[in-house]
Amino acid sequence: MTDMFGRHTNLLIGAGLGLGMLYGMWYLLPLPWFVISASLLGYEAWTLGNDRPQDTISETIWRFSKRPVLPWLFGFFSCWLIMSGTIPMDLKGMLVLTFYMLLQGHFFFPKEE
Repeated sequence: MTDMFGRHTNLLIGAGLGLGMLYGMWYLLPLPWFVISASLLGYEAWTLGNDRPQDTISETIWRFSKRPVLPWLFGFFSCWLIMSGTIPMDLKGMLVLTFYMLLQGHFFFPKEE
């Protein structure tokens, strides 16, 4: 019975976090970026729910992050988003950029194998 309780708790916490992230993305992002971000969030939720090993977005990127060009590309893409005006330089843009950097930050630390 404890195992079932723990599983339901994990599902509720995950669903709550997912809904909170969707609300934040809806508030902060323009519609095309919201659709892209919500799709990635949905894919991540699906990969966490299935039984296949190493298919989450993080694990896929960790496989490619052994090459030194990947962190450079993340930085280049971040700068392009700011310079092109896709991420505006106001409070909303700074929040989007902060969340983006927090989400991509763990890709730069190698996974212990």
